[in-house]
Amino acid sequence: KMYIHEAISGVTVKANTLELPAVSTNSQTSEQIKSDRPITASFNMPMEETQFNYSAGKITIRCGVDDVSSCFKPATFNAEKTEITLSPNGTALYDYARSKNAAQIIVNVTFSNQLTVTKSFNGKDFVLPLIQDSKSRVEVKYLAQVENTAPTYYDLFSTAKEITLQNAASYSGNKFTDAVLSSFDNDKTLQNETNGPIYIYGKYRDNPSSDGEPSGVAKVLLTVRHTNKKDGTELSATADSYAFTKQLDGTWQSPQGFTGNAAFSETDGYTEFVIRYDIPTGSSALNSDGAYLFTVQVSDACKNTADPKSFTAIKDSYIDISGVDVSNLEGSTPKNITLTYTKPVYKNVTKTTGLQY
Repeated sequence: KMYIHEAISGVTVKANTLELPAVSTNSQTSEQIKSDRPITASFNMPMEETQFNYSAGKITIRCGVDDVSSCFKPATFNAEKTEITLSPNGTALYDYARSKNAAQIIVNVTFSNQLTVTKSFNGKDFVLPLIQDSKSRVEVKYLAQVENTAPTYYDLFSTAKEITLQNAASYSGNKFTDAVLSSFDNDKTLQNETNGPIYIYGKYRDNPSSDGEPSGVAKVLLTVRHTNKKDGTELSATADSYAFTKQLDGTWQSPQGFTGNAAFSETDGYTEFVIRYDIPTGSSALNSDGAYLFTVQVSDACKNTADPKSFTAIKDSYIDISGVDVSNLEGSTPKNITLTYTKPVYKNVTKTTGLQY
């Protein structure tokens, strides 16, 4: 307390104070929202982001007595560190609600007074706790529902020529046709031919819709099956599947056992990728020749999947004869060599070329 015994003209007395950190606004609403929607809050000053680790217990996310923080991605902040976003991790919160046979769950977020800001004043450091009031606790009613709009396809092509994320969008070289194998003629066979490597470029975006905000592209599934031998014999081989998944930190992870490589980028909501797949050679190169069916499926974080895209690649091994000496030998009689080339699978087209030496 301070008492003024006599007011003196021209003298002003002010108390030295420090503003305490507080939650200014939050996204609490009386309405129900889908289980993939984020919770947001803003603070009256920048906060220390590292304090908002769920395991530290300074911020809690509960449904009744259950800790449901594992159903959420790590907290994210804006550049000024004054706004926080808590986003459900894909369908994790939805799956939790379904496991409870609940059409709705109530999630409570508490920003505790263990969240602090350190300020200096008159040469001393003061640790200031977060004010506890109605805004430091957020109650959200979540429905056991998620958005159900699949990612939108913008581009996907494959080629035997090497491409990268930097040049794929502008690539104008040979691209594989997506025609079905039964329609292949000589031209399509040549167009889709490779001696092993396959490059796949895709561009997708999870667009907003009347169903709500998008959950974002989160998975690319590649399946590969050897369908025919070089002579056209059908095979019953099991397809190999490779799931490329987006991690909580925003990076993409390739599946175990995948021997190729993959690169992903995200710009303005668009997800682009280039995947290199190498057709295995088996015990000998010729054993792996023939037709391979590739299928690409792209899904968002809520497991909505765009229509699959498929193409067939024709693997055709060849013998390198560039080092064979076919020059005339002094005193020898010119002879003809006939090379017979059998186009793989389907039409058994032969091309015969005579070389003289």
